[in-house]
Amino acid sequence: MSTRRVLLAAAAALLLAASACGGNSEGEPETVTTETETETEPSGGDELAERCENPDAGYAVRYPAGWHTNDGAVTAPCSFFHPDPFELPEASEPPPLAVSISREPIALADLAGESPATRVLASEEVEVAGRPALRRETESTGDGLLPAGVHSLEYLVDLDGETLVAVTRSQSGLDFERNGEVLQQMVATLEQR
Repeated sequence: MSTRRVLLAAAAALLLAASACGGNSEGEPETVTTETETETEPSGGDELAERCENPDAGYAVRYPAGWHTNDGAVTAPCSFFHPDPFELPEASEPPPLAVSISREPIALADLAGESPATRVLASEEVEVAGRPALRRETESTGDGLLPAGVHSLEYLVDLDGETLVAVTRSQSGLDFERNGEVLQQMVATLEQR
């Protein structure tokens, strides 16, 4: 079976699963609205009052007041967000942080394809900043960089041959539930250029 047919079959299966689990009555994908401000607050009362921009990756996003983001000295600005101050080591993997956003030079269909390092727990088509996207919950298998059992909530946004990836993970003492709510609200403020 061709790759295109496999992807079409997978997309159809995801739509059927999403409609069986809820969604709107017309069977259309759920939409994540993009506004400059959100009407609800993340748990803990953190308002998305701060805004930062990553000109190289072509996006701007709001994040909670009191949270911190990287300044661009080690990697592109506005790539990492965390409730506590942090430093990014040079030439090394960053420590576990609450939210990360990156632009990957990989098409959405390829990035969202099967991987021995990840087991997809749930996936649904959404819209982010007016673009098609996937909202996925995954679990690492241990066959990649992450140890087995790390849960991730990720948004994969189609950028016509590239993909914007916004993710939070259940690593090393991170509050996965709270960070997932914050990520969801941050994605709703995403401005794509």
